[in-house]
Amino acid sequence: MCSPNLEFQYINPSTQVSLYSQPANESLTPNSIKWTVHQGFMNKSSDGENRTQFKEIANYPDNWFFGRETANFTASNALFLQNSNITFWHFEVVYTFNDVNSSSALDFEINQPPRPGDCSIDPSNGTTSTMFKISCWGWNDTDKIKDFSFYGSSKVRIRLQIVIFLAFLAWTADIGHRVMLGSTTGSTTGSVSSSTFELLLPAGSGDKSSVLVSVQVQDSRNCVTELNITTVSVVTNSNDINELISAIQAAATKNSAVSSNSSLKKLLDNSSPTVVAQLVTTISQTVNQITNNTITTAIATGMPAASIFISPLGGQKIEGSSESANESTIKEYMRLLNDHASTREFLMESVTNTNSSEWGHLLLQASSLARLTQATNQLTRKTCKLASAKCREIAIALNQRATKVSYEDIEMIANQIIPCATNVLSAINMPLQQRGKILELDSSRSGGISEDNNDDTNSELDGANLNSFDSKDEPSHERNIYYQKLAAKKVAMEVKTTLESIAATLKVHLNEGQHMTINTPAVFTAWEAAPRDSLLNKTIVPFENAQIRLPTTLNLNLNSSERISLRSMVQPLAIASASGSQVNNSLSTMISLSAFDFNGMEIQIQANYTHPIELIIPRDPNLTIPDMKLFNVTSIHIPNQQFYFHLIDIAQPNENLTVSLHFEIRPQNRNLNYLFIFKFDGPPQLNTAIKDIDDWYLFCSSNITDDGIHRYFIDNNRTAKHRSVVVGLRELNNTEMCSNNTSAPPIFDQSFKFSSDYELRTFTSGCYYLDPNNNWQSEGLLVGPKTNHTQTQCFSTHLTTFVSGYSNVPCPVIKNPIFLSDDKINVEMNIDRSLYSYQHNSNLSVSYFTQ
Repeated sequence: MCSPNLEFQYINPSTQVSLYSQPANESLTPNSIKWTVHQGFMNKSSDGENRTQFKEIANYPDNWFFGRETANFTASNALFLQNSNITFWHFEVVYTFNDVNSSSALDFEINQPPRPGDCSIDPSNGTTSTMFKISCWGWNDTDKIKDFSFYGSSKVRIRLQIVIFLAFLAWTADIGHRVMLGSTTGSTTGSVSSSTFELLLPAGSGDKSSVLVSVQVQDSRNCVTELNITTVSVVTNSNDINELISAIQAAATKNSAVSSNSSLKKLLDNSSPTVVAQLVTTISQTVNQITNNTITTAIATGMPAASIFISPLGGQKIEGSSESANESTIKEYMRLLNDHASTREFLMESVTNTNSSEWGHLLLQASSLARLTQATNQLTRKTCKLASAKCREIAIALNQRATKVSYEDIEMIANQIIPCATNVLSAINMPLQQRGKILELDSSRSGGISEDNNDDTNSELDGANLNSFDSKDEPSHERNIYYQKLAAKKVAMEVKTTLESIAATLKVHLNEGQHMTINTPAVFTAWEAAPRDSLLNKTIVPFENAQIRLPTTLNLNLNSSERISLRSMVQPLAIASASGSQVNNSLSTMISLSAFDFNGMEIQIQANYTHPIELIIPRDPNLTIPDMKLFNVTSIHIPNQQFYFHLIDIAQPNENLTVSLHFEIRPQNRNLNYLFIFKFDGPPQLNTAIKDIDDWYLFCSSNITDDGIHRYFIDNNRTAKHRSVVVGLRELNNTEMCSNNTSAPPIFDQSFKFSSDYELRTFTSGCYYLDPNNNWQSEGLLVGPKTNHTQTQCFSTHLTTFVSGYSNVPCPVIKNPIFLSDDKINVEMNIDRSLYSYQHNSNLSVSYFTQ
């Protein structure tokens, strides 16, 4: 980043500069701090520097300069890149005290990038198995590379060698961003004249399968020159990849080693870490494309989307078939699923078995891990644990180099490591949330103590252990879930360490007002350094339908000027509760916001119930919303009854978990008005003699929504501790006015008959936070009225990790309800035999049978 040059510090134009200052007498508190920037040019006639103040500093306060009035000042690389004609920069800080001003300054000279040479690639077309040869020549560094002599008590003369780093990148039109292919490092004390490298390339896109290959040439001061070499045609070598997949699957079936006859297997066994990572990236790209096609076909032929994959963040609903998938479709899907799961596990072992501390290899390895873990439904427990451990290892290595690598390099590797970590976290929780199929490798390993499970056998989980199962050696669903929970616990801890290491690294580089955002289909996360008061009334919108809004009043035990770090994150799948409590959050995203002080310690931020924190938590867009149930009420007449009643079961497995209730009615005649009443755990009654209801509402035709539906919402504070709700409906007659400004419900003592049928749909929703034991709790959270089928609005008084719950519940018509002393409802169900079904999630259905 910066290198000494006597009077000047060398700085690269592609990196930001962060400056830190403090008064000589730290006991004195300055009245103000102000940074100024000057630009300079070398005057050839006087062999000196001409310097003028950079007056545009006030025009770029939010994206070029950060911390102008603080002890720490940052100038982004935009200052240098957009003023490339300026060679010298002078940064000065002035501390103003009561009686005196004190100043200090640093001077920088732009380190010129290597002078462009040229590169060629041969051949101009090939396959994913072709080893392409790239030759580069004529590259020189504009600064003469000199020997530096240092003198000390040991009188050792140290020779500083300049390292030339060449990183090859390629991108294809279909993925829209670069893929790192490899790097090579060499040492020299002068200039590089020629070098030759061998690389594997990914499959291209379009009719010509084009891949644009570029090269970045970077010296040891990280100054870069980039060159687009050429476009080459690269097609997938399906035969080689299929041969490798077949060999891996055969080995998995026989529980033996993979045959070395495969050409790709030989490359993986005998190549350098760079080639292994290149090969894993290439194969992952191909298998990912096959996986996408397989999922699309499965959904189109009737497999529920939410039961086989996790929708990407910001994704759209995938329309499938109205008919269920046939047996052959499911069988073929499962075959490909398990074949690719075996392949990913084998490739994960290959890439995690390679070790190199070189920066270029770490970046390449991180890139291959992100692509290899992309298909979360195909990651076995072993794959998850290997990937999680390797991502953690790279994140820790990055943190150890925090002061030695540039902010831009940190951003580059974080964009690979964080999606890898969150992919693994989603994958390990998919079976626990019933969002994916059980993989054959995991199922077969659930019997006995396999190598995969050996490191988990000493762990404890909910007081259970292997002795609680009838058979210790035979695979079973219960044993498989037990091992899955143990692995999920371990992965969650490693992912936490990975994120903490990335955060600690960024803390070194992010100044006040700066932020870094990673926005991928696997995760959204943003880090921001800001003063305390910036939290007030702050709104964070990661993407459409996701939101975190802080109130105007917060309880913060910090000085108003104290700088904090914020981390917001959205992940596509809620993790399963450690205790296995029945919280229906399997179709929820997971959203969090955390604040940290200058020392990296998490800050407890409290709001109050009057001004709470608001969250909008989206659901998976492939949530199946059931059709509304038609009730043929015009054919029913019950003498002496003023209302038709519907029973709604809201009982929760844990009474400390609360849910809201949402009631939707679509009248076939939208011009009608209705009186809606309800009572918890008992029959509502409303006439001139008795008013025994918990609440009432008027559904007026003038207020009906565009989709022809009336909606009513009961929040979770009102439903708490209750097991059921009985609602009553009746049409208003022509003499009864319908207005929501009415202070009392209209009372009608005579029996009535509906003139039009209606449709009903009811569902519950919940807000949950993750406690220190990784269990979901709802205490202190309030479900808001903006909750619908696609999102839940939550209000909280504290910050942590949040998810939402969702369940469709039936609402059968009942007559003559009789309520027993233990609050259980004995119901004489209405009319003809009907079957009411609803889904808790994609794999579980519960039925009511009425008679």
